[in-house]
Amino acid sequence: MGNDCWNKLTITCEKSADELNELIANEIQYKQNEEYNESVHNEHVRVIKRGNRGICVDMYTKWRPNFKWLSGLLDKYPNCWVKNEWDEEGGLAGVWVGFVGEDNEKQIQELSWRDLCMEEKYYYFKEDTVTSPGDAM
Repeated sequence: MGNDCWNKLTITCEKSADELNELIANEIQYKQNEEYNESVHNEHVRVIKRGNRGICVDMYTKWRPNFKWLSGLLDKYPNCWVKNEWDEEGGLAGVWVGFVGEDNEKQIQELSWRDLCMEEKYYYFKEDTVTSPGDAM
C-alpha cells in the first residue's frame, strides 16, 4: 500500500471552453447520470470550483502525482494550462505547472521539497503544545 498523495489540480482554458469541457468529460468526469442530469466523478476526484474557462479539483493518487498523465493532458488539450499542487503523507510536497507555449512546445516547471509528514503535523500542531511566547523562559 502506497502513501496517500493529495493533489489540488487547477486547469484553465482561455481559448476554448469546448476543449475544457472535452478534457473534463474524458479525463475527470466518470460518467453522466442521465436520471438526475448530473455528472458523476471518479471516486478519487472532488470538484471544488467549476466555471466556463476553468476547473479546480482535489484528487488522490498513490505516492506522488501522475506526472505522465499531467504531461499527457498538454498533448491532448494544448490550449489548457495545468497546475498541480500536491503533498503526500510521508512529507514530500511540490507544485507542477504545464502549458503549451506559442512555439507549440510543452513548457513544464516542477518544484518539490521535503515538507512535514502526517506525524509531524500532528506533533507540531496538536493543541496541548500551544504555549505563549513568555512560557519558553
